[in-house]
Amino acid sequence: MSEKEDKARKYYEMIAQNVQKGEPYVIKFKNDPVHYSGIPVLDMTSEKEGLFSFQILEPEHNKGMVKKSMEDIESIERL
Repeated sequence: MSEKEDKARKYYEMIAQNVQKGEPYVIKFKNDPVHYSGIPVLDMTSEKEGLFSFQILEPEHNKGMVKKSMEDIESIERL
């Protein structure tokens, strides 16, 4: 498994475990300088593997739900 695949798998496991807890995380996406606070959950409605939904809580002007790929994550940390 490549390093890129290892990271995506690690992020997948973190987010999968968060489904029941609903804990907030800070996520920085690749090629985006903003650090987002919100609640990530696996996207079980998609046929494409490795997608998750992210309810952005902060920054205020970015509030809302987005869908992203695990591969888009540069870093993730639980608040």
